[in-house]
Amino acid sequence: MNRMNRKQLLLATGMVLSMTGTAGAAECVRIVGPEWGSEKQSPDPAVLLAQYDLQLANSIYDPFVTVDENLAAVPAIAKSWSSNDDGTVWTFKLNTGIKFHDGSDLDSADVIYTYKRIMDEATASAGAAELTQIKPEYLSAPDPETVVVTLPSINAELPLIMATKWALVVPEGSTTEQLHNTPNGSGPFMLPKFELGAAKIRLDKNPNYWRQGLPKADCLEITGINESTSRTSALLAGEADVMTHLDGASVPVVQGNPDVQILQGKGGTILTMSMFVDTPPFDDVRVRKALKMVIDRQAILDTALLGFGVIGNDSPVPTSSPDAWTQEAPARDVEGAKALLAEAGYADGLTVDLYTGDIWPGHATMSQAFQQMAAEAGITVNLIQTPSSEYWDTAWLKQPFVGSYWGQRPPVTALAIAYRKDAEWNETHWYRDDYEAILDEAAATIDNDARRALYQKAGKLLAEEGGVIVPVVTVTISAVRTGCSGYNVPTDHNRQDFSTVSCE
Repeated sequence: MNRMNRKQLLLATGMVLSMTGTAGAAECVRIVGPEWGSEKQSPDPAVLLAQYDLQLANSIYDPFVTVDENLAAVPAIAKSWSSNDDGTVWTFKLNTGIKFHDGSDLDSADVIYTYKRIMDEATASAGAAELTQIKPEYLSAPDPETVVVTLPSINAELPLIMATKWALVVPEGSTTEQLHNTPNGSGPFMLPKFELGAAKIRLDKNPNYWRQGLPKADCLEITGINESTSRTSALLAGEADVMTHLDGASVPVVQGNPDVQILQGKGGTILTMSMFVDTPPFDDVRVRKALKMVIDRQAILDTALLGFGVIGNDSPVPTSSPDAWTQEAPARDVEGAKALLAEAGYADGLTVDLYTGDIWPGHATMSQAFQQMAAEAGITVNLIQTPSSEYWDTAWLKQPFVGSYWGQRPPVTALAIAYRKDAEWNETHWYRDDYEAILDEAAATIDNDARRALYQKAGKLLAEEGGVIVPVVTVTISAVRTGCSGYNVPTDHNRQDFSTVSCE
Protein backbone atom coordinates (compact mmCIF):
# COMPACT_ATOMS: atom_id res chain seq x y z
CA MET A 1 0.00 0.00 0.00
CA ASN A 2 1.50 3.37 -0.94
CA ARG A 3 1.97 6.15 1.56
CA MET A 4 -1.09 8.23 0.74
CA ASN A 5 -3.41 5.24 0.70
CA ARG A 6 -2.16 4.25 4.13
CA LYS A 7 -2.70 7.78 5.40
CA GLN A 8 -6.18 7.97 3.98
CA LEU A 9 -7.08 4.62 5.55
CA LEU A 10 -5.84 5.80 8.94
CA LEU A 11 -7.71 9.05 8.53
CA ALA A 12 -10.94 7.25 7.66
CA THR A 13 -10.73 4.92 10.64
CA GLY A 14 -8.72 6.00 13.68
CA MET A 15 -9.01 9.78 13.51
CA VAL A 16 -12.65 9.99 12.51
CA LEU A 17 -13.77 7.35 15.02
CA SER A 18 -11.83 9.09 17.78
CA MET A 19 -13.36 12.47 17.03
CA THR A 20 -16.93 11.29 16.64
CA GLY A 21 -16.59 9.51 19.95
CA THR A 22 -15.67 12.76 21.75
CA ALA A 23 -18.04 15.13 19.96
CA GLY A 24 -20.11 17.13 22.38
CA ALA A 25 -18.16 15.86 25.40
CA ALA A 26 -16.28 19.09 26.16
CA GLU A 27 -16.88 22.81 26.41
CA CYS A 28 -15.15 24.42 23.45
CA VAL A 29 -13.29 27.70 23.36
CA ARG A 30 -15.48 29.80 21.07
CA ILE A 31 -13.64 31.99 18.57
CA VAL A 32 -15.35 34.68 16.50
CA GLY A 33 -13.67 36.64 13.73
CA PRO A 34 -14.34 38.21 10.34
CA GLU A 35 -15.40 35.96 7.48
CA TRP A 36 -15.11 36.35 3.74
CA GLY A 37 -18.12 34.76 2.10
CA SER A 38 -16.61 33.15 -0.99
CA GLU A 39 -16.81 29.96 -2.99
CA LYS A 40 -13.01 29.98 -2.86
CA GLN A 41 -12.96 29.31 0.88
CA SER A 42 -10.84 26.32 1.83
CA PRO A 43 -8.57 25.18 4.69
CA ASP A 44 -6.00 24.13 2.06
CA PRO A 45 -2.88 26.06 3.20
CA ALA A 46 -1.67 26.81 -0.32
CA VAL A 47 -4.82 28.70 -1.35
CA LEU A 48 -5.87 30.43 1.87
CA LEU A 49 -7.98 33.50 1.21
CA ALA A 50 -10.42 34.20 4.06
CA GLN A 51 -9.63 34.99 7.68
CA TYR A 52 -12.00 32.15 8.57
CA ASP A 53 -9.87 29.75 6.51
CA LEU A 54 -6.65 31.07 8.03
CA GLN A 55 -7.94 30.43 11.53
CA LEU A 56 -8.87 26.88 10.58
CA ALA A 57 -5.60 26.15 8.79
CA ASN A 58 -3.41 27.58 11.56
CA SER A 59 -5.21 25.29 14.00
CA ILE A 60 -4.96 22.17 11.82
CA TYR A 61 -1.40 22.55 10.47
CA ASP A 62 2.02 23.69 11.66
CA PRO A 63 4.38 26.07 9.82
CA PHE A 64 7.88 25.05 8.83
CA VAL A 65 9.25 28.45 9.90
CA THR A 66 7.19 31.22 11.46
CA VAL A 67 7.70 34.79 12.72
CA ASP A 68 7.66 36.33 16.18
CA GLU A 69 6.02 39.56 17.32
CA ASN A 70 8.88 41.52 15.73
CA LEU A 71 8.37 39.70 12.40
CA ALA A 72 11.71 37.92 12.75
CA ALA A 73 11.99 34.30 11.59
CA VAL A 74 11.75 31.74 14.42
CA PRO A 75 11.66 27.91 14.51
CA ALA A 76 8.52 25.81 14.26
CA ILE A 77 8.70 22.40 12.57
CA ALA A 78 12.21 23.47 11.60
CA LYS A 79 14.04 23.54 14.94
CA SER A 80 17.16 25.28 13.58
CA TRP A 81 18.92 26.45 10.45
CA SER A 82 22.35 27.57 9.32
CA SER A 83 24.07 28.65 6.12
CA ASN A 84 27.48 28.31 4.59
CA ASP A 85 29.85 31.29 4.62
CA ASP A 86 28.55 32.85 1.42
CA GLY A 87 24.86 32.32 2.20
CA THR A 88 24.13 30.11 -0.79
CA VAL A 89 23.47 26.82 1.02
CA TRP A 90 20.98 26.74 3.88
CA THR A 91 20.45 23.65 6.05
CA PHE A 92 17.25 23.28 8.08
CA LYS A 93 16.97 20.60 10.78
CA LEU A 94 13.49 19.33 11.69
CA ASN A 95 12.02 18.57 15.07
CA THR A 96 11.57 14.82 15.35
CA GLY A 97 8.59 12.74 16.45
CA ILE A 98 5.99 14.94 14.76
CA LYS A 99 3.00 13.04 13.38
CA PHE A 100 0.09 13.98 11.18
CA HIS A 101 -3.41 13.51 12.56
CA ASP A 102 -3.70 10.16 10.80
CA GLY A 103 -0.69 8.85 12.73
CA SER A 104 1.88 8.98 9.93
CA ASP A 105 5.28 10.61 10.45
CA LEU A 106 6.07 14.13 9.24
CA ASP A 107 9.49 14.33 7.61
CA SER A 108 11.56 16.35 5.16
CA ALA A 109 9.77 14.89 2.13
CA ASP A 110 6.51 16.45 3.36
CA VAL A 111 8.22 19.82 3.79
CA ILE A 112 9.66 19.80 0.28
CA TYR A 113 6.33 18.71 -1.19
CA THR A 114 4.63 21.60 0.63
CA TYR A 115 6.92 24.23 -0.90
CA LYS A 116 6.95 22.71 -4.38
CA ARG A 117 3.16 22.60 -4.35
CA ILE A 118 3.01 26.33 -3.55
CA MET A 119 5.39 27.07 -6.43
CA ASP A 120 3.47 24.87 -8.88
CA GLU A 121 1.46 27.06 -11.28
CA ALA A 122 -1.33 24.48 -11.27
CA THR A 123 -1.92 25.17 -7.56
CA ALA A 124 -2.49 28.89 -8.27
CA SER A 125 -1.16 29.82 -4.83
CA ALA A 126 -0.68 33.48 -3.96
CA GLY A 127 2.23 32.28 -1.83
CA ALA A 128 4.28 31.71 -4.99
CA ALA A 129 4.95 35.47 -5.13
CA GLU A 130 6.72 35.27 -1.78
CA LEU A 131 8.84 32.34 -2.98
CA THR A 132 9.98 33.93 -6.24
CA GLN A 133 13.64 33.69 -5.26
CA ILE A 134 13.39 29.92 -4.68
CA LYS A 135 13.01 27.27 -7.39
CA PRO A 136 11.82 23.68 -6.86
CA GLU A 137 15.20 22.32 -7.93
CA TYR A 138 16.90 24.24 -5.11
CA LEU A 139 15.27 21.97 -2.50
CA SER A 140 16.64 18.62 -1.37
CA ALA A 141 16.22 16.20 1.53
CA PRO A 142 19.44 14.30 2.34
CA ASP A 143 17.62 12.51 5.17
CA PRO A 144 14.16 12.56 6.82
CA GLU A 145 15.25 15.18 9.36
CA THR A 146 17.00 17.64 7.02
CA VAL A 147 15.99 20.08 4.29
CA VAL A 148 18.70 21.78 2.24
CA VAL A 149 18.16 24.83 0.03
CA THR A 150 20.99 25.37 -2.48
CA LEU A 151 20.86 28.78 -4.15
CA PRO A 152 22.72 30.09 -7.21
CA SER A 153 23.55 33.31 -5.33
CA ILE A 154 23.42 34.66 -1.81
CA ASN A 155 20.06 35.25 -0.13
CA ALA A 156 20.31 36.71 3.34
CA GLU A 157 16.52 36.64 3.83
CA LEU A 158 15.88 32.95 3.14
CA PRO A 159 14.47 31.99 6.59
CA LEU A 160 11.96 34.86 6.36
CA ILE A 161 11.02 33.83 2.83
CA MET A 162 10.50 30.25 4.03
CA ALA A 163 8.20 31.63 6.74
CA THR A 164 5.47 32.53 4.24
CA LYS A 165 2.04 32.01 5.80
CA TRP A 166 1.14 29.50 3.07
CA ALA A 167 3.90 27.07 4.07
CA LEU A 168 1.87 25.09 6.58
CA VAL A 169 3.22 21.59 6.11
CA VAL A 170 0.95 19.04 4.41
CA PRO A 171 1.54 15.32 3.75
CA GLU A 172 3.56 14.43 0.67
CA GLY A 173 1.27 13.65 -2.26
CA SER A 174 -1.81 15.37 -0.80
CA THR A 175 -4.25 16.43 -3.50
CA THR A 176 -6.19 19.68 -3.59
CA GLU A 177 -9.41 17.74 -3.10
CA GLN A 178 -8.07 15.96 -0.03
CA LEU A 179 -6.73 19.13 1.53
CA HIS A 180 -10.04 20.88 0.94
CA ASN A 181 -12.39 18.16 2.16
CA THR A 182 -10.41 16.10 4.70
CA PRO A 183 -7.55 18.21 6.06
CA ASN A 184 -4.76 16.17 7.65
CA GLY A 185 -2.18 18.26 9.48
CA SER A 186 0.15 18.00 12.45
CA GLY A 187 -1.36 20.94 14.30
CA PRO A 188 -3.00 21.27 17.73
CA PHE A 189 -6.55 20.64 16.52
CA MET A 190 -8.19 18.16 14.14
CA LEU A 191 -10.98 18.58 11.60
CA PRO A 192 -12.09 15.36 9.87
CA LYS A 193 -14.22 17.08 7.24
CA PHE A 194 -14.54 20.67 6.00
CA GLU A 195 -17.99 21.97 5.11
CA LEU A 196 -18.04 24.92 2.70
CA GLY A 197 -20.34 27.67 3.91
CA ALA A 198 -20.63 26.40 7.49
CA ALA A 199 -21.09 29.38 9.83
CA LYS A 200 -19.51 27.49 12.72
CA ILE A 201 -16.89 24.76 12.64
CA ARG A 202 -15.76 22.59 15.53
CA LEU A 203 -12.20 21.28 15.84
CA ASP A 204 -11.13 18.77 18.49
CA LYS A 205 -7.88 18.52 20.42
CA ASN A 206 -5.02 16.60 18.87
CA PRO A 207 -4.14 14.23 21.76
CA ASN A 208 -0.73 13.49 20.24
CA TYR A 209 0.39 17.05 19.57
CA TRP A 210 4.16 17.35 19.55
CA ARG A 211 4.38 20.66 21.46
CA GLN A 212 4.25 19.51 25.06
CA GLY A 213 1.28 20.66 27.13
CA LEU A 214 -0.65 21.99 24.15
CA PRO A 215 -3.33 22.64 23.15
CA LYS A 216 -4.89 23.93 26.35
CA ALA A 217 -8.48 23.59 25.14
CA ASP A 218 -10.28 20.31 24.43
CA CYS A 219 -11.90 21.80 21.34
CA LEU A 220 -12.51 24.99 19.37
CA GLU A 221 -15.61 26.42 17.77
CA ILE A 222 -14.68 28.95 15.09
CA THR A 223 -17.43 31.25 13.84
CA GLY A 224 -17.14 33.80 11.06
CA ILE A 225 -19.30 36.93 11.18
CA ASN A 226 -18.88 39.62 8.53
CA GLU A 227 -20.47 42.56 10.31
CA SER A 228 -18.40 44.03 13.15
CA THR A 229 -21.36 45.08 15.29
CA SER A 230 -22.70 41.53 15.22
CA ARG A 231 -19.30 40.15 16.25
CA THR A 232 -19.20 42.55 19.19
CA SER A 233 -22.75 41.62 20.19
CA ALA A 234 -21.83 37.92 20.22
CA LEU A 235 -18.93 38.64 22.55
CA LEU A 236 -20.96 40.82 24.93
CA ALA A 237 -23.79 38.29 25.00
CA GLY A 238 -21.40 35.56 26.10
CA GLU A 239 -21.76 33.66 22.84
CA ALA A 240 -18.03 33.95 22.10
CA ASP A 241 -14.93 33.69 24.27
CA VAL A 242 -12.35 35.29 21.96
CA MET A 243 -13.01 38.02 19.40
CA THR A 244 -9.95 38.18 17.16
CA HIS A 245 -10.75 41.54 15.52
CA LEU A 246 -12.49 44.36 17.35
CA ASP A 247 -13.43 47.46 15.36
CA GLY A 248 -11.96 50.63 16.86
CA ALA A 249 -15.42 52.18 16.74
CA SER A 250 -16.69 49.34 18.95
CA VAL A 251 -14.04 49.82 21.65
CA PRO A 252 -16.14 52.37 23.61
CA VAL A 253 -19.01 49.84 23.64
CA VAL A 254 -16.78 47.16 25.16
CA GLN A 255 -14.68 49.31 27.49
CA GLY A 256 -15.77 49.17 31.08
CA ASN A 257 -17.57 45.85 30.69
CA PRO A 258 -16.30 43.72 33.61
CA ASP A 259 -16.82 40.52 31.61
CA VAL A 260 -14.51 41.52 28.75
CA GLN A 261 -10.81 42.35 28.46
CA ILE A 262 -9.47 44.33 25.49
CA LEU A 263 -6.09 43.30 24.04
CA GLN A 264 -3.95 45.28 21.61
CA GLY A 265 -1.35 43.78 19.31
CA LYS A 266 2.04 45.07 18.31
CA GLY A 267 1.29 44.93 14.62
CA GLY A 268 -1.60 45.80 12.42
CA THR A 269 -3.41 45.57 9.12
CA ILE A 270 -2.58 47.56 5.99
CA LEU A 271 -5.79 49.17 4.66
CA THR A 272 -5.55 49.88 0.94
CA MET A 273 -7.35 51.27 -2.06
CA SER A 274 -5.80 49.81 -5.18
CA MET A 275 -5.87 50.96 -8.82
CA PHE A 276 -5.01 49.07 -12.02
CA VAL A 277 -2.06 51.11 -13.31
CA ASP A 278 -2.72 49.86 -16.85
CA THR A 279 -6.36 51.00 -16.98
CA PRO A 280 -7.59 54.58 -17.66
CA PRO A 281 -7.63 56.96 -15.90
CA PHE A 282 -5.26 55.24 -13.48
CA ASP A 283 -2.68 54.53 -16.20
CA ASP A 284 -1.60 58.18 -15.84
CA VAL A 285 0.78 58.54 -12.89
CA ARG A 286 -0.45 62.11 -12.42
CA VAL A 287 -3.94 60.82 -11.68
CA ARG A 288 -2.58 58.27 -9.23
CA LYS A 289 -0.55 60.93 -7.46
CA ALA A 290 -3.55 63.28 -7.30
CA LEU A 291 -5.73 60.63 -5.69
CA LYS A 292 -3.07 60.18 -3.00
CA MET A 293 -2.52 63.91 -2.46
CA VAL A 294 -6.15 64.66 -1.56
CA ILE A 295 -6.04 62.47 1.58
CA ASP A 296 -5.81 63.88 5.09
CA ARG A 297 -4.32 60.80 6.69
CA GLN A 298 -4.40 62.03 10.25
CA ALA A 299 -8.10 62.83 9.90
CA ILE A 300 -8.82 59.30 8.67
CA LEU A 301 -6.80 57.83 11.54
CA ASP A 302 -8.77 59.91 14.04
CA THR A 303 -12.23 59.29 12.57
CA ALA A 304 -12.20 55.89 10.85
CA LEU A 305 -9.92 54.17 13.37
CA LEU A 306 -10.48 56.40 16.42
CA GLY A 307 -6.70 56.64 16.71
CA PHE A 308 -6.10 52.88 16.83
CA GLY A 309 -3.37 52.74 14.22
CA VAL A 310 -0.71 54.74 12.41
CA ILE A 311 -0.69 56.89 9.31
CA GLY A 312 0.01 55.16 6.01
CA ASN A 313 2.66 56.05 3.44
CA ASP A 314 1.24 54.33 0.32
CA SER A 315 3.51 51.35 0.90
CA PRO A 316 2.87 47.99 2.60
CA VAL A 317 5.72 48.72 5.03
CA PRO A 318 4.07 51.00 7.64
CA THR A 319 5.51 54.23 8.98
CA SER A 320 6.04 52.54 12.35
CA SER A 321 8.65 50.22 10.80
CA PRO A 322 12.34 51.22 10.57
CA ASP A 323 12.24 49.73 7.06
CA ALA A 324 9.60 52.23 5.89
CA TRP A 325 10.62 54.63 3.14
CA THR A 326 9.28 57.46 5.31
CA GLN A 327 7.99 57.71 8.86
CA GLU A 328 6.16 60.93 8.00
CA ALA A 329 2.62 61.34 6.71
CA PRO A 330 2.60 62.38 3.05
CA ALA A 331 1.25 65.93 3.13
CA ARG A 332 -2.23 66.75 1.90
CA ASP A 333 -2.16 69.10 -1.11
CA VAL A 334 -5.55 69.71 -2.69
CA GLU A 335 -4.30 72.48 -4.98
CA GLY A 336 -1.39 70.33 -6.10
CA ALA A 337 -3.83 67.51 -6.88
CA LYS A 338 -5.97 69.86 -8.97
CA ALA A 339 -2.91 70.99 -10.92
CA LEU A 340 -1.87 67.40 -11.67
CA LEU A 341 -5.37 66.52 -12.82
CA ALA A 342 -5.42 69.55 -15.12
CA GLU A 343 -2.10 68.46 -16.64
CA ALA A 344 -3.59 65.00 -17.17
CA GLY A 345 -6.59 66.47 -19.01
CA TYR A 346 -9.10 66.56 -16.17
CA ALA A 347 -9.27 70.30 -15.47
CA ASP A 348 -13.06 70.05 -15.21
CA GLY A 349 -12.96 67.19 -12.74
CA LEU A 350 -12.66 63.42 -12.64
CA THR A 351 -15.15 60.67 -11.79
CA VAL A 352 -14.06 57.22 -10.58
CA ASP A 353 -15.83 54.17 -9.16
CA LEU A 354 -14.40 52.69 -5.96
CA TYR A 355 -15.64 49.21 -5.08
CA THR A 356 -15.80 48.73 -1.35
CA GLY A 357 -17.79 47.14 1.45
CA ASP A 358 -17.61 46.01 5.06
CA ILE A 359 -14.41 44.07 4.33
CA TRP A 360 -12.36 45.00 7.41
CA PRO A 361 -12.96 47.02 10.57
CA GLY A 362 -12.70 50.72 9.66
CA HIS A 363 -12.41 50.22 5.90
CA ALA A 364 -15.93 51.40 5.00
CA THR A 365 -15.54 54.58 7.08
CA MET A 366 -12.13 55.22 5.51
CA SER A 367 -13.64 54.96 2.02
CA GLN A 368 -16.37 57.44 2.90
CA ALA A 369 -13.83 59.91 4.27
CA PHE A 370 -11.74 59.53 1.11
CA GLN A 371 -14.84 60.27 -0.99
CA GLN A 372 -15.41 63.55 0.87
CA MET A 373 -11.76 64.60 0.72
CA ALA A 374 -11.46 63.85 -2.99
CA ALA A 375 -14.51 66.02 -3.73
CA GLU A 376 -12.55 69.10 -2.64
CA ALA A 377 -10.21 68.54 -5.60
CA GLY A 378 -13.04 68.05 -8.09
CA ILE A 379 -12.87 64.26 -7.93
CA THR A 380 -16.20 62.44 -7.73
CA VAL A 381 -15.77 59.05 -6.08
CA ASN A 382 -18.73 56.75 -6.58
CA LEU A 383 -18.67 54.20 -3.79
CA ILE A 384 -19.94 50.89 -5.15
CA GLN A 385 -20.98 49.01 -2.02
CA THR A 386 -20.65 45.27 -2.56
CA PRO A 387 -21.89 42.67 -0.07
CA SER A 388 -19.07 40.86 1.70
CA SER A 389 -20.52 37.55 0.52
CA GLU A 390 -19.80 38.61 -3.09
CA TYR A 391 -16.97 41.12 -2.83
CA TRP A 392 -13.95 38.85 -3.17
CA ASP A 393 -15.50 36.94 -6.09
CA THR A 394 -16.98 39.82 -8.10
CA ALA A 395 -15.04 43.01 -7.28
CA TRP A 396 -11.53 42.31 -5.97
CA LEU A 397 -8.96 41.66 -8.73
CA LYS A 398 -11.71 42.27 -11.29
CA GLN A 399 -12.58 45.97 -10.96
CA PRO A 400 -9.93 48.66 -11.59
CA PHE A 401 -10.32 50.50 -8.25
CA VAL A 402 -11.03 48.45 -5.14
CA GLY A 403 -10.62 48.38 -1.39
CA SER A 404 -8.42 45.71 0.14
CA TYR A 405 -6.26 44.94 3.17
CA TRP A 406 -3.11 43.01 4.03
CA GLY A 407 -1.57 41.58 7.18
CA GLN A 408 1.66 43.20 8.29
CA ARG A 409 4.68 41.33 6.93
CA PRO A 410 8.48 41.70 6.86
CA PRO A 411 9.60 43.89 3.93
CA VAL A 412 10.94 40.94 1.92
CA THR A 413 7.41 39.54 1.64
CA ALA A 414 5.30 42.69 2.11
CA LEU A 415 6.82 44.29 -0.97
CA ALA A 416 6.45 41.07 -2.99
CA ILE A 417 3.07 39.49 -2.23
CA ALA A 418 0.98 41.87 -4.38
CA TYR A 419 3.61 43.79 -6.31
CA ARG A 420 5.87 41.34 -8.12
CA LYS A 421 5.04 40.76 -11.77
CA ASP A 422 3.96 37.15 -11.30
CA ALA A 423 2.06 37.69 -8.05
CA GLU A 424 -1.23 35.80 -8.03
CA TRP A 425 -2.80 38.74 -6.18
CA ASN A 426 -1.22 41.64 -8.07
CA GLU A 427 -4.17 43.92 -7.39
CA THR A 428 -2.61 47.01 -9.04
CA HIS A 429 -1.14 45.39 -12.19
CA TRP A 430 2.25 46.78 -11.14
CA TYR A 431 4.78 45.10 -13.44
CA ARG A 432 8.18 46.78 -13.08
CA ASP A 433 11.56 45.18 -13.78
CA ASP A 434 13.41 47.97 -11.96
CA TYR A 435 11.29 47.39 -8.84
CA GLU A 436 11.97 43.64 -8.88
CA ALA A 437 15.68 44.24 -9.34
CA ILE A 438 15.74 46.30 -6.13
CA LEU A 439 14.03 43.51 -4.19
CA ASP A 440 16.44 40.90 -5.57
CA GLU A 441 19.42 43.06 -4.67
CA ALA A 442 18.06 43.55 -1.15
CA ALA A 443 17.72 39.82 -0.55
CA ALA A 444 21.31 39.33 -1.67
CA THR A 445 22.67 42.05 0.62
CA ILE A 446 24.24 40.87 3.88
CA ASP A 447 24.66 44.26 5.55
CA ASN A 448 21.47 45.10 7.45
CA ASP A 449 21.67 48.86 6.90
CA ALA A 450 22.35 48.49 3.19
CA ARG A 451 19.50 46.00 2.84
CA ARG A 452 17.14 48.35 4.70
CA ALA A 453 18.10 51.20 2.35
CA LEU A 454 17.14 49.05 -0.63
CA TYR A 455 13.77 48.16 0.86
CA GLN A 456 13.19 51.85 1.48
CA LYS A 457 14.10 52.58 -2.14
CA ALA A 458 11.57 50.00 -3.36
CA GLY A 459 8.89 51.33 -1.00
CA LYS A 460 9.41 54.88 -2.22
CA LEU A 461 9.16 53.83 -5.88
CA LEU A 462 5.94 51.95 -5.18
CA ALA A 463 4.48 54.83 -3.16
CA GLU A 464 5.31 57.55 -5.66
CA GLU A 465 4.49 55.73 -8.89
CA GLY A 466 2.47 52.65 -7.99
CA GLY A 467 -1.27 52.10 -7.82
CA VAL A 468 -1.71 51.37 -4.13
CA ILE A 469 -3.02 53.95 -1.68
CA VAL A 470 -2.37 53.23 2.01
CA PRO A 471 -4.01 56.00 4.06
CA VAL A 472 -3.72 54.22 7.43
CA VAL A 473 -2.59 51.02 9.11
CA THR A 474 -4.81 49.63 11.85
CA VAL A 475 -3.61 48.28 15.15
CA THR A 476 -5.06 44.83 15.77
CA ILE A 477 -7.48 44.97 18.69
CA SER A 478 -8.90 41.79 20.16
CA ALA A 479 -11.10 41.00 23.15
CA VAL A 480 -11.56 38.00 25.42
CA ARG A 481 -14.15 37.06 28.01
CA THR A 482 -13.17 37.09 31.67
CA GLY A 483 -11.95 33.62 32.62
CA CYS A 484 -10.14 33.08 29.34
CA SER A 485 -6.36 33.29 29.13
CA GLY A 486 -3.46 32.52 26.83
CA TYR A 487 -4.58 34.42 23.73
CA ASN A 488 -1.76 36.46 22.21
CA VAL A 489 -2.66 39.02 19.55
CA PRO A 490 -0.35 38.27 16.59
CA THR A 491 1.62 41.02 14.87
CA ASP A 492 0.58 39.45 11.56
CA HIS A 493 -3.15 38.74 11.73
CA ASN A 494 -2.61 35.84 9.32
CA ARG A 495 -0.90 33.79 12.04
CA GLN A 496 -3.54 33.13 14.67
CA ASP A 497 -2.52 30.57 17.32
CA PHE A 498 -5.27 29.22 19.58
CA SER A 499 -3.25 26.37 21.04
CA THR A 500 -2.43 28.34 24.21
CA VAL A 501 -5.99 29.54 24.87
CA SER A 502 -8.11 28.15 27.68
CA CYS A 503 -11.34 29.29 29.34
CA GLU A 504 -12.70 28.47 32.79
